[in-house]
Amino acid sequence: MKTDILALVGNKDFVVVANVPYYITTAIIGHLLEQERRPKRIVMTMQYEVAERICATKPGDMTILSNSVQYFGKPEIVSKLNPAVFWPRPNINSAILSIDTYEKPIVDVPDD
Repeated sequence: MKTDILALVGNKDFVVVANVPYYITTAIIGHLLEQERRPKRIVMTMQYEVAERICATKPGDMTILSNSVQYFGKPEIVSKLNPAVFWPRPNINSAILSIDTYEKPIVDVPDD
């Protein structure tokens, strides 16, 4: 969260692939999407229910998280992961989520 991403990548396009502690998933996604220059794609392992919420498209199912992610990019669940693929084994299902970011946010607003 404290890393200056642009200092790492310079003017190059970049992709973020991460397996982070699930309790900071939302904060990291927000941090990456709110950068002056966003990654072209974000691929993260996260709790399956969080990935489902991010990808929600029906009114009533959408949350602030799904709206904010979908404002900046198109999320897609790439794969559902069984707890057995991890050690130690968690008590939850996980998912690999990919977010292809838009060059410009999907809606033009004066102040993000």
